Amino acid sequence: MKYEFECRECGKVRVVEGELTKLEEVMIDEQLCYSCATDIYAYCDMCEEVVRRDETNEIYDVNKSEWVIICEDCERNNEDIFYCEAHERMEIDSNNRTIMNYGTICNDEFYWGDYFTCTECGDHWHIDDGYWDDDVEEYFCESCYQD
Repeated sequence: MKYEFECRECGKVRVVEGELTKLEEVMIDEQLCYSCATDIYAYCDMCEEVVRRDETNEIYDVNKSEWVIICEDCERNNEDIFYCEAHERMEIDSNNRTIMNYGTICNDEFYWGDYFTCTECGDHWHIDDGYWDDDVEEYFCESCYQD
């Protein structure tokens, strides 16, 4: 099927034909050319739906090493999305770690050497809160170190 319409924003004539993408369906419904439609709408990289840009956020995906667009519903319903204290931004990382007395960080940041996992209790800590034991050459949290 062929659709021809004038963009309600910029006045350009737009022709859409063939099998429609989700964005093209919105373009036809809203009478918007591609340029104007992408100023207002975006694909959510998680649910792959077309949503209004003002209802999305850019979030850094640690696993893909890139920024992605996520709709508010997906952001609200995904436990892998969190605020990384180390990077001071919203991120997606299924291996994020909660650092005692600090907050949550991404897995990548954990391996830069500023954090450790207590050998005894398994909790994650900032290196400044750790105690090094020369005998076993490992870090411990204060409580486990005293024991």
